[in-house]
Amino acid sequence: MPDQPKGKIVVLPAGPYEVHGDIPLYKEVLLKNDDKSYRWDHREQIDVPGDPYRLCRCGRTTHPPFCDGSHAGGDRPFKGANRAPFDTVDDRAVILEGAGVDLRDDIDLCSWSRFCHTPHGKVWALLKDTDDPDIRAWVIRGCSECPSARLTAIDKATQLPIEPTLPMEISVTQDPAEGISGPLAVRGGIPIETETGERWEVRNRVTLCRCGGSHNGPYCDARHKTIEFDDGNLADSGEGVQ
Repeated sequence: MPDQPKGKIVVLPAGPYEVHGDIPLYKEVLLKNDDKSYRWDHREQIDVPGDPYRLCRCGRTTHPPFCDGSHAGGDRPFKGANRAPFDTVDDRAVILEGAGVDLRDDIDLCSWSRFCHTPHGKVWALLKDTDDPDIRAWVIRGCSECPSARLTAIDKATQLPIEPTLPMEISVTQDPAEGISGPLAVRGGIPIETETGERWEVRNRVTLCRCGGSHNGPYCDARHKTIEFDDGNLADSGEGVQ
């Protein structure tokens, strides 16, 4: 029997994410292209202090992206309630039918990363035209690059999800076009579990909240946009449109 991946993320009670298994950590910047689509850029690996290492979840650290214990201090200690259910995307999502590809949409997972924006319009409006190979390719790209997997393209013939092959890694994201720091983009099917071992559905693409404001914790629910979260490193990430 093949060895199982040893990497995992443990969501500590009222505390940080504890990352096990030598999972590499990167920083990435979300940039808007001239054609109105989006891409990740300025990718750099971040040195980690060891295995495991701890990433801030409360949004208060003075040493981002790592935990510095700030969650336990002050007049209002971080509570960090995990409200995300332990069900599956298939339990929640709706399937929208298209001409050449279908779309699975789990709105609760939206992290406001905007890969659903294409040069031809938003992916939902394009579904009726996905018998056109170029339009279909843009819809598949928009879904596959959605870091939270709110959106997944579904092959019409097999009814199987169209998923990219991704290595196990975590990225700390910045969104200078919106003037905000983004979530943790977790890729490659890294298990995410509570301290007691209860595990959320293992998915290829996940975004985890690091602003401390999500109402669907530990997942990002785009609350970082509402509260205008800046982890202190946003100014170093550029203008956001290139």
